[in-house]
Amino acid sequence: MKYFIKIFLGCILAFTFSACVRTTAVPTELKVQVLDDQGYPVAGAHVDLFETKTDYLNSTNIVLTTTTDQNGYIYVYNLSPISYYYFISVGCLDNTYTTNRLTSPLVPNVINVYDPIFLGVVGKIKVENNSSFYPCDIYLDGNTTTPYYSGLAVGAVLTIPELQAGNHTVEVYNGHTDEVFHTTISCGVTPTISFP
Repeated sequence: MKYFIKIFLGCILAFTFSACVRTTAVPTELKVQVLDDQGYPVAGAHVDLFETKTDYLNSTNIVLTTTTDQNGYIYVYNLSPISYYYFISVGCLDNTYTTNRLTSPLVPNVINVYDPIFLGVVGKIKVENNSSFYPCDIYLDGNTTTPYYSGLAVGAVLTIPELQAGNHTVEVYNGHTDEVFHTTISCGVTPTISFP
């Protein structure tokens, strides 16, 4: 019986000592909710994390890819305590035109909870050059000094991607004819401009 008590007490002391000495670092985590432009949670949104602005702009060296849950949340674990750029998209919604693209440096070994990320509607416009002889230049939203695209060939079609939802002005000029078109970008609609 003494032998059993000694073993029992020895086990208790060993367990207590190991519990006191052992520390487990909590991983650095990120939790954030994704909302649409009306403030509703967005489930199933595609999320890419990047460590640098260059990687974000070029969509290269993705650190992690995940999707939002049914309540619009992403939970990301085992991150480095640095700032991350992120691109989030679903359908015709993404964070291209929102101010939310960069986290502040993550605090190590805690769950970093950030304000919601709002997504906006983005779309595109197609421009067709139906001119008989001349290539044309495309100007967007009143910028008449620097063309968005220069030298659109006769018979060619240009798709202008990633435009913010709303009203846009497209000016098409081929050296002889200048036309201004007004169009509206909305979810799922790609306006087509035929010039001339």
